[in-house]
Amino acid sequence: MNKKNNEIWIVANYSLNYRYCLQLDVLNKEIQHKHPPLAYRKSATLHHEEARPQVARKIAQRIAELCWETLPQAACSNITPSDYHLFRPL
Repeated sequence: MNKKNNEIWIVANYSLNYRYCLQLDVLNKEIQHKHPPLAYRKSATLHHEEARPQVARKIAQRIAELCWETLPQAACSNITPSDYHLFRPL
């Protein structure tokens, strides 16, 4: 990857992280407005996929600032569809 592409990736990644933080802020305001008892609990529980290594420190910091906890992502869920039927004849 050359320097120009690397710079574009950094800018794109920054803007995605910034956008995600803004979405978390909007979600927090909506929770406070529509469900005040949930907003003023000790912590809210957020379920999002953090399997990607590019979940930025900024996003993790924002979730911590909001005092939200995250549910751990299961490695392999029991409810995910299996492709076993595709490979049965093999």
